[in-house]
Order: sequence, then structure tokens, then C-alpha cells
Amino acid sequence: MKHTAVEWLFLQSVDKKLDIFDLLEAKAMEKKQSKKDYEKGQESMQFKFPLSPDNYYEETYKGGQDV
Repeated sequence: MKHTAVEWLFLQSVDKKLDIFDLLEAKAMEKKQSKKDYEKGQESMQFKFPLSPDNYYEETYKGGQDV
């Protein structure tokens, strides 16, 4: 079963104490999902936004500053 980044992070916290690597992994998962969602949205629209998924993420989340 595929989990969202938040669900995955919660499951990690049940088994062990979280560390920075767990947070970075969850952040990477969320970034990947955001780009995938953007691509799917682009596929379903007649008008395409002039941004690649990477540029969309950078513009929307201000580069995704590290935790």
C-alpha cells in the first residue's frame, strides 16, 4: 500500500524515534507527489501552464527550503 508522506512519517514514529533523515525522506516523498499531481493536472487540461513540474514546485514552494 502506498502512503502519503504524512502517513509514512507517522508509521516511522510508531517504530522508532524520528531523526532528520526521516523528515528529509518525507519531504522528498511529498515533493515527488506534488510534481506527479501537477503533471496529471496538465494532462487533463486543454490549456497548459508554461512551467515544467520542477519549475512549478520551485515557484510554488519557494524551492522547498530544507527543514
